[in-house]
Amino acid sequence: MLAGAPTLHRFSPQRQRQPDRLACRNRALVVDLQYEDKAPYPFTGTVKNVGLVPYQITVSPDGTKVYIVAEVESDTDYRTGVFVFSSSSSSAKQILGVGDRVESMDVSPDNKRLYVGDFNSGVISVIDTRTNKIIDTIQTDPETIDDLVVNPDGSLLMVLNFVTHAVDVYDTTHDYALLYSVPTNATTELYFPEAVLSPDGQELFYTSDGAMQIISLVPTN
Repeated sequence: MLAGAPTLHRFSPQRQRQPDRLACRNRALVVDLQYEDKAPYPFTGTVKNVGLVPYQITVSPDGTKVYIVAEVESDTDYRTGVFVFSSSSSSAKQILGVGDRVESMDVSPDNKRLYVGDFNSGVISVIDTRTNKIIDTIQTDPETIDDLVVNPDGSLLMVLNFVTHAVDVYDTTHDYALLYSVPTNATTELYFPEAVLSPDGQELFYTSDGAMQIISLVPTN
């Protein structure tokens, strides 16, 4: 557990780069990244039944499972869901009960838990990755969840707050208690922000309109 609240640093890079994304209707394309020649890398297969339009992909730390957030069929408004498949599967299965507007997800470092945030309800579902069943929930305010990030030892769950633009830090080892809410003074009106941890888990990189912010997770005295 942290000894003190995280601190915020801010910078505006001269050059920003967004990662390439590939979406294929109702399909996930598998690419061999160990191909020795230069890109384009060859496709090694496809996975079916991953929703209508996949738009977010998360791979478990051990590489055995792939989780996808995708648009799902609805007679009314826009809805999304979560699908999962193993590295040897040709078809995905939907994880049920996680809400109608899944915004983000992350897997714990030990591969045992999947955290899924539903924007509409404000509920974060805790999934047992062995059974794909909900074993716990974390209630936040409705329409506040942006991105979710788990720290390297799995003890902290960081949630980007769409309304306050803060980073809310939850303790996964003690009933998911809210430890800190770190203000960023960011503006995120143009898009839903994203976050990623540094490899050592000491800094959280947080995108906002026109800039990137860095939150230090090193304990303060």
